Amino acid sequence: MIMAPRALRGLGALGCAALLVACRSRGADVGHDAAASEDATRPATDARSAETWAELAELPRARAARVIALPTRADVPRFEVHGPVLADDVAALASSQFGFLGVDVRAGEVRWSKAAGLHVAPPVALASGDLALIGDCATPPTTERPVLGCLRVVTSAGVERAYGAIYGERAVAERMAGPGAQRAWELSEGRVAWRRGDAVVAVDLATGEATATDAAPAPLLVRYRTRSLEVTLEDGELRARARERGASGWRAPGRFAALLGIVPGLPYEAPMLRVVRASTARRAPPAPTAYFDLLDLDAMTAAGGQAATPAPGLLLLGTAAGDEAAAALAVRLDTSLRRDYVVTYTSGARLAWVYPLPLQLRTDPVGLAVTRDAVLAFHDGDTLTVLPRIE
Repeated sequence: MIMAPRALRGLGALGCAALLVACRSRGADVGHDAAASEDATRPATDARSAETWAELAELPRARAARVIALPTRADVPRFEVHGPVLADDVAALASSQFGFLGVDVRAGEVRWSKAAGLHVAPPVALASGDLALIGDCATPPTTERPVLGCLRVVTSAGVERAYGAIYGERAVAERMAGPGAQRAWELSEGRVAWRRGDAVVAVDLATGEATATDAAPAPLLVRYRTRSLEVTLEDGELRARARERGASGWRAPGRFAALLGIVPGLPYEAPMLRVVRASTARRAPPAPTAYFDLLDLDAMTAAGGQAATPAPGLLLLGTAAGDEAAAALAVRLDTSLRRDYVVTYTSGARLAWVYPLPLQLRTDPVGLAVTRDAVLAFHDGDTLTVLPRIE
């Protein structure tokens, strides 16, 4: 059963306070870069920068408005990192090395922390405005019932509304104990889906009861006049299924890497789908030969539409979309595993700026979020970088 927050504060208060103090001491060294804010984008004119990032030399470059150092435990393996997930002005982050953190993006401070075990799922922003946090239990409860993990429901300010173990049948618990990437999303009011590998359960937020389900994240719903299509991306192929009986959908095979959202059209025009497609070009070295193309396709027919300036690179490390499908991509530039960057596009499909991430070996995904005021990048397990807004 989910327990009230007061029952939990005895053990966790000192650890939480220490974590926040550590973050403030580290964050004071980086703080807010006022000069960078005044010059958010600039040409790549620095000689060292131009040499290291020659493929990006002709593109506008952004400077970080703020770099927030996060408190981590280096003695703990970094199995998983997730986020940022936004709730008000707070970015919720998850990592095996710190559990869950709530970072006030405007103030550049960690507002709250919640302990978890070695494996964590992505935070879920609920329709109520709260956040659901799922992961291994920091302190597993003593019970005869099979425990799948622990669940917290918190406000954006970190106030706990509920906390307790997630229980399920033994067969369900055994499937959820296996390895695999984790996902989590809201099913309906009071229930969230939690996926680990191929196993999915529906978790009741009030009781902690978990039952096996075949639920999948909701497809992208597109409506135009009398037609409604459900669009999904499966194994690099875009698929649209018509909701109306007897109506036809479409399939668009190809090397599609991401489905970002809908670009609204004029009242008499069909909306466009904003997608990312992996492409190659026949060019002699040292020119890049692999790219990611940001495309806008007719949502009703998948016919080709507007294409943006391509982003050179081999692998997508993360994507995010904001208002009217303004987009941010995290791209791996080459096989060194050290040269990764963020590229952003306006709602009109114009490349806005690029931001090279620190040169270091990077094996984790890069989490992105796009707000009206900024682009957020969670990288290397211990850094949240606040970048200029897309305009």
